[in-house]
Amino acid sequence: MDEAKISKLERSKKNLEGANLEGAQLAGIDLSEGMLIGANLQQADLQGAQLNGADLSNANLEGANLEGANLYRVRARECQFQGANLSHCDLTESNFSASNLGGVNLNESNLEGADFRETQLNRATICNADLTGIYLNESSLQKTDMTDSDLIAAEMSGCDLQGAKFNASNLNHADLSASNLKEADFQDAYMNMVNLESADLSTALNLCCWQVELTAFDRETTKFPEYIKIEWISETSYDCQGPGPTIPPEESET
Repeated sequence: MDEAKISKLERSKKNLEGANLEGAQLAGIDLSEGMLIGANLQQADLQGAQLNGADLSNANLEGANLEGANLYRVRARECQFQGANLSHCDLTESNFSASNLGGVNLNESNLEGADFRETQLNRATICNADLTGIYLNESSLQKTDMTDSDLIAAEMSGCDLQGAKFNASNLNHADLSASNLKEADFQDAYMNMVNLESADLSTALNLCCWQVELTAFDRETTKFPEYIKIEWISETSYDCQGPGPTIPPEESET
């Protein structure tokens, strides 16, 4: 799209509700605070776009390229983002609740404090990303890869995380209560004060006792894999036996 057309869109950004911009070349466009409710942006090129504060509710961005875009405090409820590229984006305090983000690329993005409740993020890649304080309650993240990401104090209760990867991620103080964690991979994940009450880890992978001993779990409702043996000594103390290292990785290197 030529500069004149882009300039025209920027001037009319408050009135783009329902606009058809499928496949449009909009790299670097400034649509901050724009009104794009219900817009069609399938396969659009929005690399480096300024969308901070924009309203994208009910918009279709399937396959769109938003690499490096600014989506700070964007409103994107009930949107379609399947297969979109959202890597290296600023999504701080954004609202993507009830949206479909299946297969998206969110690698190295900042999602701190974002609202992703009741979203579909199956098979997404969210590696080396900052998800500190994110709200993901009741979301589906089956086979989602969150390797090397920060999930400190993340709200993830009631999530379907079957087959998710938390390899070397920081889950300190995250809430994973009542979540499905079957086949989830916890290799080298940090889990200090993670809430595992009523969580199902019955077939979780690479879980070690040094991780379990840092978590908060319920002896009646938390389900651990068979290779993790919990022997209760009293009402509040227990002994954990299982394979793998007994101390965190950085301590074994010293």
